Amino acid sequence: MHRAPGWVRALNFVYGAMVGYQSEDGSNPRQAVNIERLISALRLLQDAKGHEVAPFVASWKPGALGVGTVELDRSLGRNAVKAVNEAVTKNAVFAERPMLDAIADIARSVAGGGVSTAFEEAERHLLNDLSVMLGRIESVSYLTPLAALAREQRGGLDVLTLNYDLSVEKMCSETATAIDCGIERWQPGRRLIWSPEDGRINLYKLHGSLDWVQRSQGDQTSAPAIELATTDEKRVGADGLRAPWIVVGEREKLATDGPTLALLRGAEDALDRATHLAVIGYSFGDAHINAVIRNWMLGDIDRTISIVDPGWDPLNPGEFAAAILKAYGADSRLHRAPRLAPIVEIAATGLSAALHPLQGGAASASAQVQVEDLGQESNLVRICLRLETPDIFGLIANVEETDSGQSRTHNIAVATSQHAYNSLETARTLANRRVSVDRWRKNEELVIYAAPSNLANTFVKIRGYPVDSARIADFRVSLGAERCD
Repeated sequence: MHRAPGWVRALNFVYGAMVGYQSEDGSNPRQAVNIERLISALRLLQDAKGHEVAPFVASWKPGALGVGTVELDRSLGRNAVKAVNEAVTKNAVFAERPMLDAIADIARSVAGGGVSTAFEEAERHLLNDLSVMLGRIESVSYLTPLAALAREQRGGLDVLTLNYDLSVEKMCSETATAIDCGIERWQPGRRLIWSPEDGRINLYKLHGSLDWVQRSQGDQTSAPAIELATTDEKRVGADGLRAPWIVVGEREKLATDGPTLALLRGAEDALDRATHLAVIGYSFGDAHINAVIRNWMLGDIDRTISIVDPGWDPLNPGEFAAAILKAYGADSRLHRAPRLAPIVEIAATGLSAALHPLQGGAASASAQVQVEDLGQESNLVRICLRLETPDIFGLIANVEETDSGQSRTHNIAVATSQHAYNSLETARTLANRRVSVDRWRKNEELVIYAAPSNLANTFVKIRGYPVDSARIADFRVSLGAERCD
């Protein structure tokens, strides 16, 4: 039977171990592995014994210290042969120590995985495949609003990206837009500075790029040389694998060797110049980037964020997104104007709106209404509202009645069920003046019970914020009309 190469078996071992670990407690094994976690694991296992937690690992998982046949250093074999020869040709008593030392060296090497490079090879092949996949760029027309804004506003446009691909560069080429990636000016020990320029896009590729290459390695006294590849240069190593300079993996995002920190400082400078940040395609998975966003928002109360995410769910947006939504999202209960706006669309349709600062005022919202009289004995009406526009979050609904012949309006008691309303009346409190709902979905019914004295002068006042807008929705639905105002 054909035996897979060592690097394939190493990759299978790591992937299988991560999936198995994730599923031990019943968690979804499909969520165990992403490309960055996989590469981080391969890099850790290249020097598992040298890792900082190694002294605390009682027993490494079989295979973790070397996959497949161990490749022993040839000098170990030569030492063993020499010791045996001395035992045969000389007095065995004097050859005992060299033989024991040689055997001990072999045993230690086997226990530590020898000098197997399977994990290193697996990483190189994985990075090569990643580079090939990301190098396949199709249409980039959806990015043209970036070029339009660079021409529209003074100082051009700063674009911060965690991607390695060349999509922005291709769009700039197709639209004849000037672009500055900064890597040509990077010099170790000097700050990397981008200057604002009308019509130009300053591109900060914080995790490297497919067209950056490393010319030389760094050491204690010299920094690595990382440059933009020439147009006709083929980025292929001696083993036939591509080797772009990109920062991949969960533990390497703040690598100190290379331009990583200089790029991050430049990005912070760009944010200092901005009052609005558009976030597209970022799931808030990098702690150091989240810290930059957090600090930027804390620096000025006029700074705002738009988040383009077709799968956005304010009830379950992720830990960091939930925190900034709570801190900066529109809140009808607090009468707080928003500093954060989710745009529930794909980048192709939502990018243009995301690039512009948040607008104040009220969002457009409407609902259909039906009113059912429950009889003179109860004096109650059942108000059924159906939302026509996108989902509303943080909903507050009040039923208000205007006194006949007067302009004075007052809230009347409401409840979400007839039994709940009767309980209020029995307790003679009638204290419940509003209904609160976390999420009111489009086409979903919202039922409210109330006892107005005159339907013609009664309406439902609704406040909340739509899922596709940062502006608070504030509208009224008349109980004497078929549709809202």
